[in-house]
Amino acid sequence: MKKYFYNLYFFLFIFFTLITVYKQWFNPYYILFWLGGFLGTILVDLDEFVYIYYLEPNDPSSLNAKLEISKKHFVQTWKNLAATRRSRSKLIFHTATFNIFFLILAFLVLTSTGSIFGHGLVLGFSSRLFIDQMKDFRDLGNLDSWFRQIQLNLDRDRVKLYLIANFITLLVFGFFL
Repeated sequence: MKKYFYNLYFFLFIFFTLITVYKQWFNPYYILFWLGGFLGTILVDLDEFVYIYYLEPNDPSSLNAKLEISKKHFVQTWKNLAATRRSRSKLIFHTATFNIFFLILAFLVLTSTGSIFGHGLVLGFSSRLFIDQMKDFRDLGNLDSWFRQIQLNLDRDRVKLYLIANFITLLVFGFFL
């Protein structure tokens, strides 16, 4: 678990540092870009709470999480949710459909707003989704859970192409928009 977060924030740090250097954003104003990126990575976890409270409130993991939250054991709740994420099959943000929708939304945000915080937010969110996909692919050898809503089973080579396309899209969004 610690390795996952190390990798996540290491990737985010490197990605945002490269963007900052490339765009020469050395003014303290651009800390908003970094804050947006950090918040974007955290917002991905909101689908856990949608699952717990609205989609499957009677699921054993949901009941356990709600019990931990009621005891104000937030760190333990978060650790348990992270450790058991694969047991929750209806996470909204962890689907290919949402990922494609979000990339379109990110494109619109990046091309139509001058908000540096908004740029960081959508890039952080997109980065987190990409890292989660990479982790699932590395651990499971597939992204079946991401494609379950559209009932599409991609072979290993097509998953790699999908991940490469996501990575290239992330780079284009970060450096050229």
